[in-house]
Amino acid sequence: MGGRPQRLVIIGDVGVDLIMGPIGEWPRVGTEVLMDKSDVRPGGAAGNAVLGARYLGERATLVSAVGNDELG
Repeated sequence: MGGRPQRLVIIGDVGVDLIMGPIGEWPRVGTEVLMDKSDVRPGGAAGNAVLGARYLGERATLVSAVGNDELG
């Protein structure tokens, strides 16, 4: 394409995934279990796509709405 680098534009949602664990067994109904480890990671369809593109070494731009909560 004329020697210009291609650029990927991804439009869509970005979410926040809360990863927790490990857990030996499901808790009984009405009870709670404390986890030894937790992590917050980017997610959502567009978020995952742009992270995958960047991991593969591609230039990528993300277009998404921004929320008004703590993680927005």
